[in-house]
Amino acid sequence: MHDPLRVLHVDPEPAVRDAVAATLTPAVERLQVDAVSDAPTALERLSEGSFQIVISGHALPTRTGVEFLETVRERHPRLPFVLFTDNGSETIASRAIAADVTAYVPHEDTTEPQPRFVEQVTNALPETPGQRADVWEKTVVENMGEGAYILDADNVFRYVNFRLGDIDADATEWLDQPVSHLATTGVLPEPAVERIETAADRIRDGDIDSSRLELTPPIVARDRTLELRLTPADSDRDLIIGTTRDITDRKRNERKRREIIGRVTDAVVEVDADWTFTLINDQAETLYGRSESELLGENFWDVFADARGTRFETEYRTAMTERTTTSLTEYYDGLDAWFTVHVYPNDDGGLAFYFRDVTERKERMRELELAKSRYEALAENFPNGGVFYFDDKKRYQIVSGMGFDPIDTSPSNLIGNTPRAVEPFSDEVASMMQRQMETTLAGQQETLELTYEGHVYEVRSAPIRDDAGDVVAGLFITQDITEKRRRKQELEAQNEQLEEFAQIVSHDLKNPLSVARANIEMARMDFEFEQLDKIEAAIQRCNRIIEDVLTLAADGVDIRDLEPVALDSVAHDCWDTVATAEATLDIETDRTIRADRSRLRQVLSNLMRNAVLHGGSDVTVRVGATAAGFYIADSGTGIPDDERGDIFDSGYTTSSEGTGFGLSIVNQVVDGHDWELELSESASGGARFDITGVEFED
Repeated sequence: MHDPLRVLHVDPEPAVRDAVAATLTPAVERLQVDAVSDAPTALERLSEGSFQIVISGHALPTRTGVEFLETVRERHPRLPFVLFTDNGSETIASRAIAADVTAYVPHEDTTEPQPRFVEQVTNALPETPGQRADVWEKTVVENMGEGAYILDADNVFRYVNFRLGDIDADATEWLDQPVSHLATTGVLPEPAVERIETAADRIRDGDIDSSRLELTPPIVARDRTLELRLTPADSDRDLIIGTTRDITDRKRNERKRREIIGRVTDAVVEVDADWTFTLINDQAETLYGRSESELLGENFWDVFADARGTRFETEYRTAMTERTTTSLTEYYDGLDAWFTVHVYPNDDGGLAFYFRDVTERKERMRELELAKSRYEALAENFPNGGVFYFDDKKRYQIVSGMGFDPIDTSPSNLIGNTPRAVEPFSDEVASMMQRQMETTLAGQQETLELTYEGHVYEVRSAPIRDDAGDVVAGLFITQDITEKRRRKQELEAQNEQLEEFAQIVSHDLKNPLSVARANIEMARMDFEFEQLDKIEAAIQRCNRIIEDVLTLAADGVDIRDLEPVALDSVAHDCWDTVATAEATLDIETDRTIRADRSRLRQVLSNLMRNAVLHGGSDVTVRVGATAAGFYIADSGTGIPDDERGDIFDSGYTTSSEGTGFGLSIVNQVVDGHDWELELSESASGGARFDITGVEFED
């Protein structure tokens, strides 16, 4: 009694396994089919027992059928192996043949008996051996979906399949004829035949593993294009299997696609399953500094050798193997640039790459990160307040500053949140901050006051723009003005007291002085005493003191509506009302500022009067503008360093003619505008008063 013929069948689909067993068992005597679902289990079964043949699908769970075949050949070199797959193509067939497959059988319907499949399995069994070439003739070549043929070591046709009739109706006459027969009969031009012969010889010599040629046979319409592919049919490379495919439609579609790709702004290249360049658009030519003609036919990894061992290689090979789309942004040493790359599988088994140079964008991001670090440094060291950097989603990103010390809120409560999500913020505070963020992101600057936990804050906002001028974020700078408010309130109380004093001065001093001055005028009618002039001068000084005191008491720092004021115009007006003797006014600006006109006149008039009083009758007074405000300087003797700290005190004067209130009035008006006042020495050695923090209109 003979032992059974054991068949190991590997396929993940139960229906396929059942169909194969149902088809083979009744057709082959003594046949026993053992079915498993995956390659690892199959390899284990092969190690445990003896099998006469392996039948395998191609789409296995952990590897392809060809990969499984390669492993079987390493362990069982002579074991017959049939690749039975519904994914038939010349690529799979060629790879299977290169791996020494016994038979290659594509199928469409596994639920019906297939006489051809039974015949091919039977021929592959060791008890029914045939010539190796005959096996290929009846299995591999016959079942390919394309026109196919086998060339022997002398480039003679050993077999042709029926699909070659689409190319040449007399293809059956190719049998036992050399390839040169195609040139003799006019099927192909002689140069095309020479290319086929050369490619086949190079494969046999081991120079190349395969070859692909595109030809236009004269025997068919000249607008048709054929693709010829040559691969080794056995491990000895004596036999060459060739396939032909009509790729006319594909080439037409490629031309259309090239036209589309040529219009895109990205650099685009495509490779086939062997990593050979098949397409390079104009942008890619410019990027690589090489023409399409130079790159076509070259291997991708030879051209981009610097990409080996990088993330580029990992992602690209995964996309090729798994036929998946992928994207990545990486720095490429070979071109010294950052690229965002999108990779897509092609229908021909290759890949399409879309490259975009994002170096400039990466540099902008780096600059933004640098700017962010600077904001953080500013925020951490900002005194008496805080710095708040928020993004276009109104979320705080940087929050810091010394102003958080006195309140029960820390920066960590804000970072990553919008104002409404900050638990310590009341609805009123959150709404105010939210509205100011919206205003800032709309491109506007704004200043407002906010009361929080007993502290008053001045909040200044500013939009942050990118290189294109678009607002991408915003900045709040807050300052605790609680103490400033307290001082202001104290000053207002003092002003109230001063106003009461001024009423006394006005009623109780001014009237007697008027009587005294009238009596002097009457005395001059009868007497010519020098002492009368001195008495009148003293009365006039008393009146000026009273007027200055009344100014401080009645108006103080009460700054009325701000309006545009031309510095040159108001300076001329003030000069005309000041007793300037031989003094000279030099105006060096035509800028316009926002100010209370009447209070600005008081500043300029008092400083001009002070310059003439202390600098002499021939003093020169200059009025000019700076980047932050304006200045009044004179050519007089200047103010000694030991007196500069006292001159703004009420009642302080070094002149018998001064009132001691003029510079105090100047200081009060400047403070009322929220300006700053600084005293220094002028270029000519006199006094210079700089007023900064001024808002310009022009």
